[in-house]
This record gives sequence, C-alpha cells and structure tokens, in this order.
Amino acid sequence: MMTSKATHPSGFSLLFPVQNPLSGSRFCIFLAMVLALGLAGLASGCGKKAEEPATPPAAAVQEPPGPAPGPRVAQQPARPRTLEVQEGAGADAVLEQMNRELLRWIVAHRRKPASFEEFISSARLTVPPPPAGKRYVLGSNMKIVLK
Repeated sequence: MMTSKATHPSGFSLLFPVQNPLSGSRFCIFLAMVLALGLAGLASGCGKKAEEPATPPAAAVQEPPGPAPGPRVAQQPARPRTLEVQEGAGADAVLEQMNRELLRWIVAHRRKPASFEEFISSARLTVPPPPAGKRYVLGSNMKIVLK
C-alpha cells in the first residue's frame, strides 16, 4: 500500500493533506444557510403592526390645572424659622445645628449656597447673633465656621 504525502508550500511534508475549509460545496451550503436565516429574520420583523384602539378624549383622565411642571425644589415655609438650640448652649452647639440645617438646604436645593447670607435668606432661618467680634461664614469644606 502506497501512501502519498502532500507537501506544504513551506516545504514540509504532511501526512494528511490539508484542505481549505472555505472551498468547495460546503462553503456554498454554509453561505446559503446564513443568507436564508438572515432573510427570514428580517422578513419576520417587518410588517404592519396591529394598532391599539384609541381611547376617546372624554374618557381620558383630566388633571386639575396647577403650576407647570418644572424642577422640583423644596417648598419654603411662609415665615422664618428659629434654630432649636437650648438656652445657654455654647457656640459649638449653635454651629452644629446650623451645619445640620445647611446640609438639609444643600440636599433640598441640590447645590451649594454661594455664601452664608444666601443660605440664611433662602432657608428663612433666624440664627442667634455670633459672639462679639466674630461672624458666621461658609468654610471651604461647606461647614459654617466663626471668623
């Protein structure tokens, strides 16, 4: 029995001849299958869809007239609020309470106030006067401090 050895273009001899997988009738069958599946997929997605019956306008829910929708901002109380600090509390307790109010303001308005004055006026907050020779300011870390 005689076996013929095929040679590779690089010169090496091969025991089994290597065939190009994309040659011959197998490739044509593969290509036909891919095209048929692709066309079937496209054809099944095309076509006029059934329309849902429209509800008559009288059956539609009417909302009462009100303000136009827009960005939601926390509603401010009608009158100024006073900080709830115990009598005789030190400056640290007042600063702690003001910083809590500042955090609430930032969450409600979704931004940082430009200054302490903007925070106090827009929060409608009444704060006790600072110690003599000092004033309340917003620090770089968004905390109220005495300077």
